[in-house]
Amino acid sequence: EQIGETFYDLQTNSAIENRVYRYPDGTMAATWTLGMEATSFPDRGTGYNYYDGSQWGDAPTERVEDERVGWPSYAGTEEGEIVVAHTGIDLKISTRETKGTGDWNYSLFSGPEGYDILWPRITTTGNTVHMVANLPNVANGGELYQGLDGALPYSRSLDGGETWETQNIILDGMTSDDYIGFTADD
Repeated sequence: EQIGETFYDLQTNSAIENRVYRYPDGTMAATWTLGMEATSFPDRGTGYNYYDGSQWGDAPTERVEDERVGWPSYAGTEEGEIVVAHTGIDLKISTRETKGTGDWNYSLFSGPEGYDILWPRITTTGNTVHMVANLPNVANGGELYQGLDGALPYSRSLDGGETWETQNIILDGMTSDDYIGFTADD
């Protein structure tokens, strides 16, 4: 069943984000990079649709976010939902208290000081959000971070993305002792 459309055809650089989530009650949500205004896509953002257990909503005509973003990653929380996408510098976090309905709330998440952060991936357990995202490698205009040419810092929120008690750490096994670095969406 077609639940939306886009003219923006670069949905991923290498590995696709979490874009479909099935809730325990049988409802679902799906996201994609939406862009209908070719060629520069000033309207680029998250396309979103919700399945209420019997049918999908109308195809969206606008992005979730209040600004241009790309490469959304989606997950459900205990009662609500979260989308994380990148602005080209920071990550845009969009949350709703109730899945499938209501206004989206927005916040920004920054990388380590002096570093852009892009291409996020999230997963949830209840209201705990686990997130990794790329710091751009040198070929994408970035700089080495802790010896990595494109790092994957980890962050964690215990309240559905409202606050982040762990921010931008390099996990054991993901350091420059283990890898040279990571590129877009890797």
